[in-house]
Amino acid sequence: MFNKIRKRLKWTFSVRTEVKRFLEYMRIGETDDIEEEPESQQDLEDKKISFSELRKEKGVRKLEKSAEKIVPIGQVYDYTGYRVLPLFRLEQMLENKGNKFSDTLFEYIDQSGMKDSEVYKKADVDRKHFSKIRTNKDYTPKKATILSFAIALELSLSETERLLESAGYSLSNSYELDIAIRFFLQKRYYDRHRINELLYKYGIETL
Repeated sequence: MFNKIRKRLKWTFSVRTEVKRFLEYMRIGETDDIEEEPESQQDLEDKKISFSELRKEKGVRKLEKSAEKIVPIGQVYDYTGYRVLPLFRLEQMLENKGNKFSDTLFEYIDQSGMKDSEVYKKADVDRKHFSKIRTNKDYTPKKATILSFAIALELSLSETERLLESAGYSLSNSYELDIAIRFFLQKRYYDRHRINELLYKYGIETL
């Protein structure tokens, strides 16, 4: 009997304790009229900065994740998502560039043992134009003019391709004049007058 009474009293006490705690909690919520101090301008600026940095960091992480998906093996991207290029290799390539057209042309003229006047007359290039090629190293004549020099100097196919390359040209397999000139050079046929006759016969632009 005594144990039952003690258990009931213990249960009643615990219930009353919980109710009391709940009422105190509710009273604190209702009577808590303490006003928070307004944030200073500096606090607001700090929050703005931290929020901006957080957005930037999230953006960077997003770019890094997207870059990880598309980056091929051996390529590196910076934090903006753009590919990082080894520009020092570009600088090395620019430093090791080949000779310009003027230098290459006069190199072959010297090797031929011909005089300048003999070369430009044989190539049907006037003296004023030839003088411009000599004095202005950045000047590049038309492709037909360069081919005329190749025929006049009786260059081989590989030498002609090198001369064209120094001027930014090449012999194409899609251009009729290039195909015909390649044929004449392979056969080492250098009669310019006869070459023009054959070009005209096949409806191809003459030199």
